[in-house]
Amino acid sequence: QQQQQQQPCAQSVDSLFSFANSAAAAVSTNQATNQPSSVDLLDLFGSAPQQAAPTLHTSAYMSPPMPQQPQQQQPPSSDIVLTLAMAQSATGSWALKQEVCACLKMGVATVKAAVPGGVNEDVWMTAVVVAYLTVKCSSFKDMWKMMGDKAQQWVKTSLQATGVQPTQVTAAAKQFVRAN
Repeated sequence: QQQQQQQPCAQSVDSLFSFANSAAAAVSTNQATNQPSSVDLLDLFGSAPQQAAPTLHTSAYMSPPMPQQPQQQQPPSSDIVLTLAMAQSATGSWALKQEVCACLKMGVATVKAAVPGGVNEDVWMTAVVVAYLTVKCSSFKDMWKMMGDKAQQWVKTSLQATGVQPTQVTAAAKQFVRAN
């Protein structure tokens, strides 16, 4: 029974190779002039090419445009989490860069202006990203929890020498995310 099922497939493959060889022969170059030979579509396909269909002007048949509704803030998607995961450094931090800010729908200048005194820009950006994930992407927590934990540990370690409390930075970042 398997041989019977394989025969139609083998015949199809054989006919495909036969067609390909015919097409290759028809398109081959003329040996005497070394110029491409013309291809007769009737030889290849068994019918003449169809004429292009006349263009229809559909504007007369289209309904008037729908009134635009005010755009509502769409909730973040899992794509944002994936983009942030790719932008995260091996240490667990995020750099204050346009790509990261754009992902959060924030301007670089806005994020820079909010950096607390005594805090490095990358520490602040990392805290802001973790706050964004916590506040706006909580439904995807299973996707970002491990990278968020790593980032929080990096923030804590980075702030040890500054005397700034990580909880203060985290709270300020959450407030910043909610306001923006």
